[in-house]
Formats: sequence, structure tokens, C-alpha cells
Amino acid sequence: MRRLLIMMAALGLFLGACQSKEKAAEENPGAKTPNIDPSTYCQRGYEQAKTVIEGLPDAERPDRPLPDEDAYVAKCKKLPVDAQRCTMTDWATKHADSCDGVLGGLSEDDQKMMHALVPGDGPE
Repeated sequence: MRRLLIMMAALGLFLGACQSKEKAAEENPGAKTPNIDPSTYCQRGYEQAKTVIEGLPDAERPDRPLPDEDAYVAKCKKLPVDAQRCTMTDWATKHADSCDGVLGGLSEDDQKMMHALVPGDGPE
């Protein structure tokens, strides 16, 4: 799980830091993510990961294909909102400890689904 968060943090740094408007949310990790509709957390998380994976050199890309976007987003949306929010690399970077607890509390199947977007992590 720690490897997942480290990779998500790296992806978040690659994509850029959160907007300064999210500063208030840093003080309350359970708060709603400012200016982001919670119904889009999973889609944003998928898109962020896809962008980074596609930007990796061939040697660093996972051997397995990305999961089907629609299937991933549909399954992700069944997770608790806190877990959905942690799919966004920018949020996960700023709230690594909180996301570690949230993601660590997911079922094994849900954790495997989350790992599917992390290069070199999880089952092949």
C-alpha cells in the first residue's frame, strides 16, 4: 500500500501541485475537495494516471494494459467517497497519510483495482 501512495505522490508531482484554493482542505482531509464535483473523482483519477503512464519511457510502462476506463470508473464510484478522492494523484500527494488509511481499509479486490493504474505495482 505504501508503494501505491509513493507512486501516486510521484504522479501528483509530475502533474503539478494542487491549486492554492485547496489549502483550506489540507487542514481538514475529510472535507470536500474545493471546486471539484465529487462525482468526477474517479474519472479525474483515471485520467491523471493515464496521462502519466502514457508519458513514461517504454521501459518504465507496465506490461499490462490500462484497465477499461468505463469499467474502472464504474467500479471506483462504488467505493466510499474518501477512497474515490484518493484516486486523484494531486489529492493523494497532499493527503498521503489519510489516503494510506483509507486505501488500506479497502477490500483486497478493491485494492487490486486501485493498483491496476499504478505502473509496476500490484498483480500483473
